[in-house]
Amino acid sequence: VPKDELATDYNGFVSALGCREAFKLEKLGITYRVPPPGASIDASGVLTANSEMPCTAIMYSIDEGNNWSEYSGPVGVGVGKVVALQSVSSNGALKSRVVSIDEECNDCGENADTSTANPENFFCGSNKQDARQICTPCPSGTISECDNPFHGCIEGVEECTLFGVSDNQQVESQNGMSSNYASELAPDLQVMIDMGKNFDHNADCSLGDWGLCYTQALTIEYTGKEYYFFNQFKIYFSSVHRVLQVNHPDFEHEHVIGDLTYIKPTSSFQGFLSKTKIVIPLVLEYWSVQETDNMPRWFVVDDRDQSTAVIENTDTEKMRNFVLPYTSTTKTATDANVHMTTANRFSLNEKIVVEVDASDKIIPTPYETVITNGAQKFDIYGISTVNGQLLDKLRIGATDLLWKLGVNRNGDHKVAFMLGSLPTEIAGPESYTMEITTEGTTITGTDASGLFHGFMSFIGLLDVTNSGKMTLKEMIIHDKPRFEYRGHQVDVARNFRSKEAIMKTIDAMALWKLNVMHLALTNDEGWRLEIPGLEELTSVGSKRCFDPNEDTCLL
Repeated sequence: VPKDELATDYNGFVSALGCREAFKLEKLGITYRVPPPGASIDASGVLTANSEMPCTAIMYSIDEGNNWSEYSGPVGVGVGKVVALQSVSSNGALKSRVVSIDEECNDCGENADTSTANPENFFCGSNKQDARQICTPCPSGTISECDNPFHGCIEGVEECTLFGVSDNQQVESQNGMSSNYASELAPDLQVMIDMGKNFDHNADCSLGDWGLCYTQALTIEYTGKEYYFFNQFKIYFSSVHRVLQVNHPDFEHEHVIGDLTYIKPTSSFQGFLSKTKIVIPLVLEYWSVQETDNMPRWFVVDDRDQSTAVIENTDTEKMRNFVLPYTSTTKTATDANVHMTTANRFSLNEKIVVEVDASDKIIPTPYETVITNGAQKFDIYGISTVNGQLLDKLRIGATDLLWKLGVNRNGDHKVAFMLGSLPTEIAGPESYTMEITTEGTTITGTDASGLFHGFMSFIGLLDVTNSGKMTLKEMIIHDKPRFEYRGHQVDVARNFRSKEAIMKTIDAMALWKLNVMHLALTNDEGWRLEIPGLEELTSVGSKRCFDPNEDTCLL
């Protein structure tokens, strides 16, 4: 396919996705990742920003997030200003992470929220009791700073103290873990991971697959006011990469199972002195190129009573609460991968993203779309179906989608379904033709599946953002599936999902004509398939907790 045709098709795809389809996902209650914006500031202090997803709103702040303004075009922000930026979805419910840019630092990386990774920062809560549970970093101890959304801090802060509440406060874990000896230590621990190097580090990689390894510095900070002299604890964590070495005389490690590893004190460990840090050099297998290579929810286990407690600053999806920002995404010395920054993201978006009129674009792209020079655009305020019974059992799902998307089902535009023969080039199962005119729409197929897919293409053309008013263009669509098997996998064995989440996924699959859901129901991380007579597969195998013997759950 010629590159210019690919570029045209891609621009139509991203424009339809950003300007129309993303809002449908929000209507269906499906959350998605909003990409952060790219930006540049010239020498005169003019900010220019863009997004890889057209029609995504961009907000910017010149006062560290205290006040936000919507970006509508190049704007003067002042010379030497650090500008925070964030992308926002169509309905404002979803937001990207905050990134930043300034005129002198156009190429120095994502630095908007590096303050959240500094172990010297303050951690705030909505009150004393839950300060440790929330554990949100702020750059100073003032209430105004803690209330500042630029720093990722919660609103309504009543009190800030260094690293949370008083050290003798007991905290119940929200993860089903007990609170005894372990909870005496865990609330006084903070973990911080500092990425080292993927190469040129002089570490011994002989134990690593392919002889590859990378370095990290693990900082364990003890914030307690009193000397902690017990050594019967272990710190468990999940790691997608195997830990090869722990290079500290006071600590050693052991692999438990799967991705689970722990470190524990050696005989030389003399305890934690009040308000001290211990930096532990680590060597891990392969390479690490992004902060999300590190896993959250580290927890302490005390051997005296097998009690457990989560280390609170890791009990989060905000990786920079416990991972310092990466400054390189290079795997090896010959890797050409470029570390993505706000500035080079802006340059990349400029090169590959062009917002176009996507009113005639359907996802996925049909086999053939015919639009004549005299094709009219016209507005409709709802639809009504004719011969809907031809959809057979798919009729209920189609009607349900219309209701969820807020489309008037007693509207002025008629959509008629017909069974009949199709042109030779598209004849076959699941194929259809669709003719859209000002008088109505006719969808023809050889089976109910074809009619349903044609109706999904029609729904795909509807812009449901305008309170009932939708604009269509006259056209003819000839379409057939490029692949008989069009699948989507949901791994509920490793990451359990609710019934509601699965039903929402099926709605999205229907909109985009995917026809096979692959449910991964069984794996060593979890067993989800109930089998009569083998009840322990689900009574034990479907749950995760800390049980070394795996009598009640999987470790």
